Amino acid sequence: MQRARRWRRAFPPTAHRTKPHQHVFCKCVVWDMDNTLWDGILVEDGSEGIRLKSGIVEILKTLDERGILISAVSKNNQEDAMAALRRFDIVDYFLFRKYPEIGRAHV
Repeated sequence: MQRARRWRRAFPPTAHRTKPHQHVFCKCVVWDMDNTLWDGILVEDGSEGIRLKSGIVEILKTLDERGILISAVSKNNQEDAMAALRRFDIVDYFLFRKYPEIGRAHV
C-alpha cells in the first residue's frame, strides 16, 4: 500500500504539465515481469519462488480505474507467465497478452 501511495505522488494525473491548462494523458503502461511485477525470475525461481511485489495490485487497480490499458512483456515461456499472473489473481488487468514467436537469440 505504501508503494502505491508513493507511485501516486510521483505520477499524479496532472504530472508533467508544461502549462496550467494542459493535460497529459497516459494511455498504456507496459510492464516487465521478472523483478518488476514480482520479486524473482520466473525461469530460475519457478512459480513458487516468485513473490508479487508490495503495492502492485493497488497500482494495477488505480491504472484500471483511470482507464489506462495495462500490458506486459516478457521473455518467459508464455504458459508459465500466464500461470504466474493467474496465481497472483492479476491476469484480468492485462490486455494484449500475446508473446512474439521469436527465440531468445533474436531478442
